[in-house]
Amino acid sequence: MTMPPDGADPAARLGGVQPASNPGIARDELRATADALEAATDGLLGADDPPVRDILGAYYLAISAKAAVAASRGTDVGDAARRCEDAVGRFDRTLHPKMEGYLSRAVRERSDALLAQGRGEAGAYSELRSMMSVREFVGQYGSI
Repeated sequence: MTMPPDGADPAARLGGVQPASNPGIARDELRATADALEAATDGLLGADDPPVRDILGAYYLAISAKAAVAASRGTDVGDAARRCEDAVGRFDRTLHPKMEGYLSRAVRERSDALLAQGRGEAGAYSELRSMMSVREFVGQYGSI
């Protein structure tokens, strides 16, 4: 995907997400996105060993929420956009640092376990590669 120039519409820079032409629909979409992100944040904050798919899902929701807020700029959806921004802010302050720490520990523990075994099973290496990829993705989140 080619990115538009820096002077382009923020929604275009975030993958072409555009606000709905009907502000009521846009408000509903922003509220639904905020609700989903808040639920994902709460669920992962309470998890000791969260599944990778849940971590990825939460990050995609956060990215989607950021894009939706950027796309709603200049429209009449202020309260819903603020709620969505608040959900992203909470995610950034609470969940993101926890997931960075969790993934770093999980990768280190799995690596150490494989080294201690001397020769691990293919599934263990696949799980480690997957965890390392997610750790890299989570680490890059701050630059979005």
